Amino acid sequence: MILEAFTLKIKTEQILKFEENFLKASEIINKSKGYIKHELQACKEIKNQYLLMIYWETYENHMVDFRNSEGFKEWRALLQDFYDELPTVLHYDRVVYP
Repeated sequence: MILEAFTLKIKTEQILKFEENFLKASEIINKSKGYIKHELQACKEIKNQYLLMIYWETYENHMVDFRNSEGFKEWRALLQDFYDELPTVLHYDRVVYP
């Protein structure tokens, strides 16, 4: 399992519309090959900042399967105009298992 994580900074005046569109985008990613689950968290300290975590079966499920899919184009079209700055995407492998 791989964790894709990134911080999103959203244009303050578009926060509500972003959250509405994110629900639509969630329906797209839920159907993607290798998708496990995702979480969107709103930052308490910074009003327009979110943490998005998406769990995939493999790194390739995100970087190859999803990124080359029609779903990715739809996802991007629904969300990209809300970013105050482009997010940096990082991938993580679990190290410690409880």
